[in-house]
Amino acid sequence: MQFLRLVAALVSAFFLLLTVAVPGASAATSATDVTVSISGSLVAPPGTAVHPFADAEITGSGTMDGISIRITQGHNENLDTMKLTSPPAGITVIYSSSKGLLRLRGTASVADYQAALRAVTYEESAATAGSRTFIVVAGRAIYLPLTGNLYEYVPGTIS
Repeated sequence: MQFLRLVAALVSAFFLLLTVAVPGASAATSATDVTVSISGSLVAPPGTAVHPFADAEITGSGTMDGISIRITQGHNENLDTMKLTSPPAGITVIYSSSKGLLRLRGTASVADYQAALRAVTYEESAATAGSRTFIVVAGRAIYLPLTGNLYEYVPGTIS
């Protein structure tokens, strides 16, 4: 797994430190050599919806079946919200405010997932000290901050 850290300076309300995990092509996606890259930093006043992944690039070919975005540090379930209001066809959105986890699911092209990731918004409803760290995982795996590992449920029976 590769990690990319982007740091912004603390200004006024908050800043976002984006941490991006890129597991590459795996069983979780049928795309070839999927790479997610994000650059830049972001500062915005509370109550303003921002697009922290507006410059995200997903390269590869074929289809994908998911992306997960999780606030791994600084998350406040009462103040933080992530949304994707108009997902591309074939992609559904599931958000857990208690986990700070936005899941994009469904079989769609790499280009559709790039458009979806770029359209995700984040909003902090009131000013809080500190920053937010996000991790973006291509595929169906979920990142667990406690262990620093990726997990994926695989249905089946043990014989």
